[in-house]
Amino acid sequence: MAAVFAGFLLALMLRYPMQSVQAAADGLRTFAQGVLPALFPYMVLCQLLSPALSRMRRVPRALPVTALAFLGGSPGGARLIALLCAQGALTPRQMRTFAALTGTCSPMFLLGTVSAWACSHALGVCLLLSHWLGAALCALCVRAFDRCGASPSAALPPQPPAPQGISLACAIQGSAQAMLTVGGCIALMTVAARLCACAFPALGSGAQAALHAALEMAGGTHAILSLGLPPRTAAVCVCAAVSFGGISVLLQNLSFLRPVGISVPYLTLCRALHALFAASLCRLLYPLLSRALPAAAFPVASPAAGAAAFPMLSALWIMAGLAALGLGKRHARARQINSARG
Repeated sequence: MAAVFAGFLLALMLRYPMQSVQAAADGLRTFAQGVLPALFPYMVLCQLLSPALSRMRRVPRALPVTALAFLGGSPGGARLIALLCAQGALTPRQMRTFAALTGTCSPMFLLGTVSAWACSHALGVCLLLSHWLGAALCALCVRAFDRCGASPSAALPPQPPAPQGISLACAIQGSAQAMLTVGGCIALMTVAARLCACAFPALGSGAQAALHAALEMAGGTHAILSLGLPPRTAAVCVCAAVSFGGISVLLQNLSFLRPVGISVPYLTLCRALHALFAASLCRLLYPLLSRALPAAAFPVASPAAGAAAFPMLSALWIMAGLAALGLGKRHARARQINSARG
């Protein structure tokens, strides 16, 4: 499947070379101006703090890990989980729960970038609250289904003792290599979104925005806000897109989580559940903040723009159903394994 997608993109790059170069430049500009300044220092500090977190006994480890992941956003939380797993500080069940909990977006993006695009700080606050609460509900749901799979034998194999400290030079070097992966994912998915828009102009602006959001979250969010949807519908669609993260963020997180045992289907289903919970919460919270939203926050909606939201919302519900089905099968399989052991 990956080879087919790569071949398809390569053919489109040869067909639309100028658009491909411009899209890559736009993606790298977004990375350099909006992602690198905030994420790189965060990754360095997380690596410096990871030995202390692995030795933590009196304070529940979930509190600092969750706080660092929520404040930094993806893929910083995934990298922190991978560091703690390498130091033997997490069991498989804890690792899966943290993977479902920490796949969040940076609050700087929601409160700064998205609020500026929509001309509404209150919208950013509504999105951030819905996004964080949705992640918490997703983690609770996953942990409840994963309860049957927990057993003493599920612990990680013995790991070498956690290092006493990490030098600043090593932390900077490791974080710089991680940022190359982040920048590459953003540039590649931006190119994919632009080429698909060139290849399928008949899809319409709504479907193109949904496809862009599914591939690359930041550009897709801007495209959704530019559709002219009703404010509440736009907020729900943006919250769903940000919470799912798109393939770009999924690849960034998988680059750190897959080596420690998190599979692609599991992380995809978690992000689909997160998108469903967050979008539902946003729909409930938006009326509470509607009076604080300026009337000029969004362009005037048109009937075509309102109908354009239907593909995105339908895809969200389909993904959520697949997520529930996948977790249910995992729960049943774990129960059968435990029954056989008993």
